[in-house]
Amino acid sequence: MNLRSDFRTAQRTSASEWRLLAEAAGMLMLARLAVWFVPFRRLASRLGNEMAESPATDTKEQRGAAASIGWAIRTLGRRLPLMNQCLVQGIAAIWMLQRRRTPTTLYFGLAKDEEVSGELKAHAWVHCGEKVLTGAKGYQDYRVVASFASPDLGSEPARSVPVEDDFRRRDAAR
Repeated sequence: MNLRSDFRTAQRTSASEWRLLAEAAGMLMLARLAVWFVPFRRLASRLGNEMAESPATDTKEQRGAAASIGWAIRTLGRRLPLMNQCLVQGIAAIWMLQRRRTPTTLYFGLAKDEEVSGELKAHAWVHCGEKVLTGAKGYQDYRVVASFASPDLGSEPARSVPVEDDFRRRDAAR
């Protein structure tokens, strides 16, 4: 992370992107506190339907909202201390997408770490439709042991976050 390039990027960031980043920062902090202080059973009830998957069908607006939220969560996760944990990012993304009535699924997976005497390692990632929003790096190496799908959110999506093409360009360039 170069301070100069971060400053140039900040100058090009639109007001809607700043609002989304502010919301993502708040959700990441809430998710971090929840992971630290809330028992998982209670937290799981806020994640969605256990051992279920959300439908792969979604609207163009929902895909746009999901891409924007994924960008904001990943961007802040790299820059804010204690926010780069896959579980924290996954929970924050799920909560933001549930507010927008976008069907998503949070997956938990386990794999054996061959480098460290076969110990188990865990990972969490979020799917929305066909896209992995958070935790995409190496998620295929993990065996799914739990999933939480968005509860029935109704048929009408809430107002979505504006999508701008430069979200995807900026994220792909990294």
